[in-house]
Amino acid sequence: MINYSIEYLYFNSNQFQLEAKLYRVKEKDRPIILMAHGFAAEMDYGLYPFAHEFAQLNFNVFMFNYRGFGNSEGKVKHLVDHRKHIEDIQNAIKFIGYLKNINTNKIILWGSSYGGGHVLTIAAKNKKIYAVIAQVPFVDGIATILNLPVKNLFLGTFYGILDIIYNLFNKTYYIPVVSTPDKFAAMNTYDSYDGYIKLVPENKRNHNYCAARISFTLPFYRPIKIVHKIQCPVLLIAAEKDSLIPLKAIEKTISRIKHLYYKILPCGHFDIYNGYYFNENIKIQKEFLNKIDSLFV
Repeated sequence: MINYSIEYLYFNSNQFQLEAKLYRVKEKDRPIILMAHGFAAEMDYGLYPFAHEFAQLNFNVFMFNYRGFGNSEGKVKHLVDHRKHIEDIQNAIKFIGYLKNINTNKIILWGSSYGGGHVLTIAAKNKKIYAVIAQVPFVDGIATILNLPVKNLFLGTFYGILDIIYNLFNKTYYIPVVSTPDKFAAMNTYDSYDGYIKLVPENKRNHNYCAARISFTLPFYRPIKIVHKIQCPVLLIAAEKDSLIPLKAIEKTISRIKHLYYKILPCGHFDIYNGYYFNENIKIQKEFLNKIDSLFV
């Protein structure tokens, strides 16, 4: 039995209108989970099953598309920029504050992959965040870059320079988001293409592109440097066989978080979104949500 309704909303972020969805539960004054999706993704790339489970657990859920993705406005389409993403999430938090019949004193940030890095970063800066769930989070751009083949580094730099030149003429040079290892893409590890594409609705599989300038911003994005400032409880779920997020970087990160609940699943980066490991993953997250209030006693 469904105990929630879905509202389609828009909110403003730096003069851009961003599309959003609110899963509103019937009971008033319940907490809300703000969901941040992953690298070059949209909110319908694997987030809906999580939102359904959270709403059935009697949590309101808010999700949205970053500027330039989906139907959200943006100066550059499919520009992956952690600074702009974080600004969008911060403006989403402000917007949530105006929602009625929701306990906005209990905002829980949820992020996956690149979005996992965003929610850790925001929680380090915003002491009013009630809790954080970060699954297979991006934690250290340098560690990720050093984990890539030298060929990827060279091509990423080359295409990034092309994009900067294109930008001088108000144009954008795009690279694939995912591909198989024999072809260049932002993500081309052995499981990236199949794992990512499974999450993408069929009518959006031609959206497999992002601005090449990501090559110059990604190395400097290092949530690991500020996670020690997080004051709220954090659930961090890692994948033992993650081909994108080095497990050593995750281990360094968890050693710096004060109120940490850490789980590692014996699977790959994309396995946690569906099938057996989705069930294991969501079970862990629901257990964490059920005991958040007791963590403050």
